[in-house]
Amino acid sequence: MIGSNLGDLSQSYSLRQRNTALKADIARLTTELSTGQIADVRRVLDGNTGYLTDLERKMDILEGYTVATTEAALFAEASQDALGRLQDIGADLSNSFLLAGSSAIGGSGSDTVAEARNALSAMLGTLNADIGGRHMFSGTATDQPPLGSADALLTDLRAALTASGATTPAD
Repeated sequence: MIGSNLGDLSQSYSLRQRNTALKADIARLTTELSTGQIADVRRVLDGNTGYLTDLERKMDILEGYTVATTEAALFAEASQDALGRLQDIGADLSNSFLLAGSSAIGGSGSDTVAEARNALSAMLGTLNADIGGRHMFSGTATDQPPLGSADALLTDLRAALTASGATTPAD
């Protein structure tokens, strides 16, 4: 029989050390198994953090894409809602024009003009709307509204027609 070179006390100390190391390994592996995350990333990567850095960079890029996609979807949905409102306003106004022109019970001319002016204001307000501080229909200049007010538009239109010498509807 081959004898051990370790004495009883040193063998007991060695076994105690090994037992403590095994308990620590079991605790670490249990934690890794239950959380799904590695406890000591540096030891697993063995000093080569290129993989980890690459993953973190790709996650940051994907997060940026997520934000951009969410913002674009919100912008597109708001634009589509605004276009739907424009269509509704136009349909209501065209019905009013048809009633005013073809029916004896239709509204008077001044009522139709007032309704048209209100519809124009509503349409311009819809086109000048912003979402998240950015105007939807301003092209690249999203910090400013694309159109002026209805009053300014009508004033400019009157000035242009007067300057051209057009004074009657036929002109």
